[in-house]
Amino acid sequence: MPNGSLNPEIIIENILLLGNLIVLAKKMSILPLTKDFYELFQKLESAENEKETLEIFLHLLFKDETNRTIFRRRYHKNRLLTHQNQEFLKENIKTFKLSDQKIFL
Repeated sequence: MPNGSLNPEIIIENILLLGNLIVLAKKMSILPLTKDFYELFQKLESAENEKETLEIFLHLLFKDETNRTIFRRRYHKNRLLTHQNQEFLKENIKTFKLSDQKIFL
């Protein structure tokens, strides 16, 4: 979640995300669950694909569409960067040196 950014807006978004994750965990620990929360949680467990899982999770975390949009964009951007980094590593790094030992990939 924290990405090492020094951008104040990104730091605030990270704090918002962490805070909402804590609130979600607290809600999950209180029984009985509200009907709406229980239904969303059931949908999350039975989600059939990544997009559906993301949307349900965003609805569990954020009540307003503005924040869901922010984090939906961040998710897709980070997913693309992760994929690009994996491809870069596969294509360009064959060995690297760690202390005095060579590690072969």
